[in-house]
Amino acid sequence: MTTSRDRIALHNGVGLLALCVLAACAGQHSSKAPAAPGQAATAPAAAPLDASYDWRGLVLMPFGTLLKSSPMALHEVLLFHDDSHPTSSELGKDCFTVDGKPPRLVDHETEEFLLCFAHDRLDRIEASVPMKAGEGPGVLARACSLWLKNSALPAGGNSCEGRDGDVAFSAHLGRVPSDASADAAAGGAAGTVVDFQTQSSVLSLVLSQTADRGVSTAPEH
Repeated sequence: MTTSRDRIALHNGVGLLALCVLAACAGQHSSKAPAAPGQAATAPAAAPLDASYDWRGLVLMPFGTLLKSSPMALHEVLLFHDDSHPTSSELGKDCFTVDGKPPRLVDHETEEFLLCFAHDRLDRIEASVPMKAGEGPGVLARACSLWLKNSALPAGGNSCEGRDGDVAFSAHLGRVPSDASADAAAGGAAGTVVDFQTQSSVLSLVLSQTADRGVSTAPEH
């Protein structure tokens, strides 16, 4: 004969069993299905590059713009070149920089930003940014991959050149001027190979308008 105490225990047991079943079902829905055998796990997507990796952000006015038609205030920068070895690109050019903060490059503040005019028309843009020890090679590789539409930078390469439309770009990873001067004063040999993984560097970028400079062209999408 079933007593009221037995009926209460049975009712509680059924209720507990129902709760356990519901909890198990919820756990099945919330858990991820395991990867199929032989299926590789999906690698996390690389973080997008900062917008300043696009060199077009340095082109504040179209190439060929007249100096007097500049849409922004500029002031002239006096440049000192080696008069014994002047280059054709240095001759007949007057360089200016913007009043105020210059545009960024490769997610860094630019240390130098120049707009150079030949015959009063914008002909060349130069920018440079300082890099910490070990930082430069990776930054240049990422930038070059973007500029050349994912073409790989040669291993150990410290320069990247190409052309996009009628604009040629040339980037170079070089020594910090103060370091180079100190080595020269100490009698260091010119052209010494520098390991930028262990030394600081300067990333320099030159943009110019050209029909043909004999450099590779970034492939079209």
